[in-house]
Amino acid sequence: MTALSENGMLNRVLVATDGSDFSIGAIRTGVALAKSRGARLIGLSIAVYNPEYSTLVPNLGDEAEKRAREALESFSAEAGDGAETMTIEASDPYQGILEGAKAQNANVIVVGRRGKRGLARMMVGDATAKVVGHADCAVLVVPRAARLWEKRILLATDGSPHSEAAAGAVGHLAKWAGLPVTVVSVVTSSHSMARRQEAEQAVSANVEKLRGLGIEAEG
Repeated sequence: MTALSENGMLNRVLVATDGSDFSIGAIRTGVALAKSRGARLIGLSIAVYNPEYSTLVPNLGDEAEKRAREALESFSAEAGDGAETMTIEASDPYQGILEGAKAQNANVIVVGRRGKRGLARMMVGDATAKVVGHADCAVLVVPRAARLWEKRILLATDGSPHSEAAAGAVGHLAKWAGLPVTVVSVVTSSHSMARRQEAEQAVSANVEKLRGLGIEAEG
């Protein structure tokens, strides 16, 4: 799977939606991102059900598929002509999202930050966390009210390989959007002096790297 952080390419954007209000930000931002880059745009919804229960509840799979297709209606309305949609059957939402991203060779998965209330909210939140932890491509987690970046990008780093991957993605995004970047690294009162120095070095190294790419950066 092509990772945004490796080569900066962004030609396949996958937006995962459950049809709830908390997917609005992900849809809005994912559509805007794809259009700004001329990227292929795919909307994905998961038909969540366990096949083992299908013998107990007739048409369970059909109902799950129907709900998944209905969840894509708001995506299609926002995306307009040219966007694609797909549904995948899975007993766990995150597995379906990863399967869809792999099938489409997505560069980035765009998902909402929160789900519905109660048990559904917990499940969707858990799914988002698992997508972030297991995806082979970049993942953009979007709050409900968010829009595509317009002012500045904040890069948080701890100097780890994962932070370096994030820094690479931020570099590409900042160049595309023509936005400045602020680099931060968080330390607490319990951290040693050595850890504080590592944080300062990580910030300085990333600021220097970004400036080397012609990006306005501070830290």
